[in-house]
Amino acid sequence: MAQLLTYAAFHDRLRHEMQPEQGTLSVIAVIVVNLDFVSHLDGALGYRAGDAASGEQMHRLALALRDSDAVAEVSRTELVCLLSHLPSHGHLTLALQRIMRALREPISLAGHEVLPTPAIGVAVRKDRDGDPDTVLREANLAMRAARDKSEGIAYFESAAEAESSSIDLHAALHKAIQENELEIFYQPLVDLKTGVVRGAEALLRWNRGPAGFVRPDRIVLIAERTGLIEPLTEWICNTAVRHCGMMWRAGLQLNVSINISAQNLREPQLPELIARSLRLWGVSPDNITLELTESAMMDQAASSLQSLTRFKDMGLLLAMDDFGTGYSSMARLKDLPLDELKIDMRFVRDMLTVERNEKLVRSMIDLAHALDMFVVAEGVETQDIASRLRDLACDMIQGYLVSRPLPLELFLDFVRARSTSPANAKS
Repeated sequence: MAQLLTYAAFHDRLRHEMQPEQGTLSVIAVIVVNLDFVSHLDGALGYRAGDAASGEQMHRLALALRDSDAVAEVSRTELVCLLSHLPSHGHLTLALQRIMRALREPISLAGHEVLPTPAIGVAVRKDRDGDPDTVLREANLAMRAARDKSEGIAYFESAAEAESSSIDLHAALHKAIQENELEIFYQPLVDLKTGVVRGAEALLRWNRGPAGFVRPDRIVLIAERTGLIEPLTEWICNTAVRHCGMMWRAGLQLNVSINISAQNLREPQLPELIARSLRLWGVSPDNITLELTESAMMDQAASSLQSLTRFKDMGLLLAMDDFGTGYSSMARLKDLPLDELKIDMRFVRDMLTVERNEKLVRSMIDLAHALDMFVVAEGVETQDIASRLRDLACDMIQGYLVSRPLPLELFLDFVRARSTSPANAKS
């Protein structure tokens, strides 16, 4: 278990660890952990619950680390830890995995299951350059970047590296949008009762050739920071709607789901952009589902509700993605004009081995049905999980058990083959 220090003592310890040494130096890492969910708890359950959650996270963090490491509280929503004398970066990776597993475990508070979503920023030193304040600032900057990453972990990039990377990717992304070099892959959504493919989620892909694939979350982050989010969103929506029209004209009555970011939700021109695409390609609005994450919908809830209502009035379907990772209260959830809830894969994958996860999945399904919503379970990888979800009355599944994301033509071939194969009548 790591040492629990005051912040002043932690700073002194870090200064000592950063003193130059002789010979081969081990790796040290400073990690900043953001606990924004504590602020949500303050409003939902009261400050005592927020304090309890913050204290529990600090205890879990200390237990996940070694005796030689140190942990301190910066504030109720921010923790910092020092990992010293790491033999290699590989050992740091293993430590971060332990930390994330520990901090994402549900917390029981006042009869509620709270699901933390920590953001972790990491700054690494081997040559001991700089000073404690510099490395702490770097870890804090990385933590802010981690909030935009699905895995919740980010490493610090030097200003020069970040600027160079952003400039290069900005220019390349602008060219990719203009010259139609991006792609949309489709991951099938399958009806659990019949085994029929009902639709697919449109997933952005960008293959830069020798430079390899750029992660979708990285693409969106660059677009948001450089003013390209509007043309990128327009390209994604127009392409996905066009493909949906092609599916229907080919005799495949499928729904296409399109991911919308929190920043997209604040763009007043987005409804008209989508409406133009629907008119251009002759697609009915109820064949398109807009997926937004729980945190995006809960951020600035009043304005989000206004935007969601506009989409709903257009006839579009609305889905809450990654359900269970945010902090929707019953009162707020019932007021959202949603058609579908998608249960996050982190609950689904372990539901047969972690009893608490199965209970959570069951309660999410029951909640969604009580609010007249369809339920999609994400990340389904085994037949046993699919069978259990069917027993729990889940409506649809998505995951590698059915198919990986596929380019359009391969997706169409997959749907045709599945619809004519008796062996695939059910998942």
